[in-house]
Amino acid sequence: MMKRSGYKCKECGLAAARAADEKMKKYGNALPSMEFLPICIEVLGPMDPNTLKFLKAICKMISVRSGDSRELFFATNHISCLLLRFLRVCVLENIQLNADMCN
Repeated sequence: MMKRSGYKCKECGLAAARAADEKMKKYGNALPSMEFLPICIEVLGPMDPNTLKFLKAICKMISVRSGDSRELFFATNHISCLLLRFLRVCVLENIQLNADMCN
């Protein structure tokens, strides 16, 4: 689920790290039998360190099977495209809402 965290930071990736901390506090002990890992990525791409570590581990496993060492590049590229599309939808919806209010 994509959610606006409301954090604005001067340091790249800090908003993602803070959002991950908040999610961990909220959901970390929800199911004691399972490990919770918040996936936090900022709109323009920076991730919190645990998200990046998780993504690298998954991409390494995929690379072993596929034989292609560029899996991390492909995954981050796809994620960036998805985030940009999400941002585009948000901007277009906001423009439409403002136009509807003016009419």
